[in-house]
Amino acid sequence: MLAIAKGEIIALTDAECEVSPDWLSQIYEGLRGATAAAAMGKKSFPAQSSSALKVFQDYENVKLEYLLTCAMKAYYFGCADNIAFKAHLFKDLDGFREEPWMMGDSEMVQRLVSKYPGSEIVYLPRTEINHLEIVSVWTWMGKLYHYGQYNRYVKMADNGYKELGVKERLGIFRCLIRTKRYSFGKSLWAILVLMAGSFFYMAGQAKSFSLAFLNPGNHGR
Repeated sequence: MLAIAKGEIIALTDAECEVSPDWLSQIYEGLRGATAAAAMGKKSFPAQSSSALKVFQDYENVKLEYLLTCAMKAYYFGCADNIAFKAHLFKDLDGFREEPWMMGDSEMVQRLVSKYPGSEIVYLPRTEINHLEIVSVWTWMGKLYHYGQYNRYVKMADNGYKELGVKERLGIFRCLIRTKRYSFGKSLWAILVLMAGSFFYMAGQAKSFSLAFLNPGNHGR
């Protein structure tokens, strides 16, 4: 389907996501700039989400905005649930990698900024999507485990991608507290929640490395 797309912009979301009413118009406006190559926007979870899940929602949005606004390109990752590319660049890059074990969205974002260093990936907060399938904090923890399991293959693509270090994560956390106006108590709660998420992410990484050690020719498939 993507190979035969005729429009100027290729916008992507997931089947289980609900987009905001002006999602496409906001993407169109956001990508009108000459240097804008791609755009990503906010994600939200169902309105009845727990306080822990809301912390993850806030953190993920602040993290994405922080990285894109500061142009920290080595740490860029993709969000295929809410991303758009200028079509000619997408096709010039031959789209997503076909390997089923590769996190294609993050890998392609890194290929984009590597091949077009003067390009910009813009953050569009009004292009919001709602993850209807995230019914509990454990659902999101499962996704973090999955991300940890497969994220190392983005680094294996040798395109300059780096994982966030302690310094970068602290910067994002400070930005989270400031922009979302977390109280001292909620900040402590957020630390505990995010530490739990990091545990699931690292558990996924541990499984990935163990599979690679036991089956060197099996790339997580």
